[in-house]
Amino acid sequence: MNGKKWKLPMADFCYDCTEELFGQSYAPKNDMSDLVSRKEYEEHGLTAKVLCEGCGLIEVDHRGKRIENA
Repeated sequence: MNGKKWKLPMADFCYDCTEELFGQSYAPKNDMSDLVSRKEYEEHGLTAKVLCEGCGLIEVDHRGKRIENA
């Protein structure tokens, strides 16, 4: 491999999928949390558009929770 270290891509999950797959204790530290700050979300309504391996293309809040009907 020419001396290069390969980084394997990992699956990313939102709060809801993390909770379903790995349990409630892992959900708050999901892959999508803190993509936008709590302040940005609460004061300006900013969200992040992400690709969750469980949900597909979704919008999430500061906690990484899927926003329904986004």
